[in-house]
Amino acid sequence: MKYKYKILWFEDYHEQLKEQCEPPLRIYLESLGFDLTIQWEPAKLTAPSDRKYEKYDLIVTDLNLSETGQEDTAGVEILNQIREYKIFTDVLIYSSSPDLLGKAKAGLKSPPERVSFCAGHGDLPDKVQKLIELGIRKVQNLENIRGLVITEAIDLENQMGEIAHQYFSRLDRDRKRSKISRTKGCKADKIKFAQKKLKEIRALKASQLDRFCTENCITAHDRFRLLSGAVKDSRKYYAAKAAGETDRERLKTLNEQVAALTKIAKDLGSFDSEVIAARNTLAHVKERAVGGTIALKGQASNGREITINQAWCVEMRKVVRKHAKNLSMLSTLL
Repeated sequence: MKYKYKILWFEDYHEQLKEQCEPPLRIYLESLGFDLTIQWEPAKLTAPSDRKYEKYDLIVTDLNLSETGQEDTAGVEILNQIREYKIFTDVLIYSSSPDLLGKAKAGLKSPPERVSFCAGHGDLPDKVQKLIELGIRKVQNLENIRGLVITEAIDLENQMGEIAHQYFSRLDRDRKRSKISRTKGCKADKIKFAQKKLKEIRALKASQLDRFCTENCITAHDRFRLLSGAVKDSRKYYAAKAAGETDRERLKTLNEQVAALTKIAKDLGSFDSEVIAARNTLAHVKERAVGGTIALKGQASNGREITINQAWCVEMRKVVRKHAKNLSMLSTLL
């Protein structure tokens, strides 16, 4: 699930339902820090497999998918197919015919697990929203959130490294000097860092040396600094080109690039405090009893106590989405 929520939706005439359901569901999920993706399918999958079903967080299907207008129970067949693959994703089956839906439910061999039914299209958006809320609560418990945020932070850091490498490995002539200057600065800082660490190691007793064995040469902070520098240099580069551009369309494109990089540079300024700090806090949280329930408590770098609750998780997902989108944009802007 991460910060993306994916729905597989079977509906032979989906245009009206798409207009009815997608906007409110998208707004709802964005309020919880998720991006929504709906894969619309007009009929049963011709080549179904467990991989095609397991990547979705919710599966919704019309009971009747007949192209001829005759009554059928394709929705139940899809449900059976999904369960045959031992996939227990929540499934919602709906129909405009309550009688047909009742017959389909009565015809099931055993009480279905994690299956819901909806008669009519009017209540469909609310029904889907309730299932989304229930599904998020099941998988986004506090302990799962701890692992999720740490994983997301590591993914973002790795993505920063990949984008920085992509940017600095292209020694294009007109930007070569600024790129070399940035890497020289990073090298100088790494030498200072290494010298400082060397002094600390020399001052330690032999029994304390093991804690330095896991030190890496390039840290997440280094990737962050390199990428921040690349963004500033690229913004300066495009601004200079815009200043001398006379073609209206190219000038518009350059100004849009400068504006996008200006916003990203501002957001990157909070990456360390929003993502890295949260990851470090979550790595050391402890369970405590609060008001008769178990909660995760952590301590920020400034000493302030943090309670890891659902409200905190929602805000954290929004933060992760923001930085992930910025990094996706940077891969094309730099």
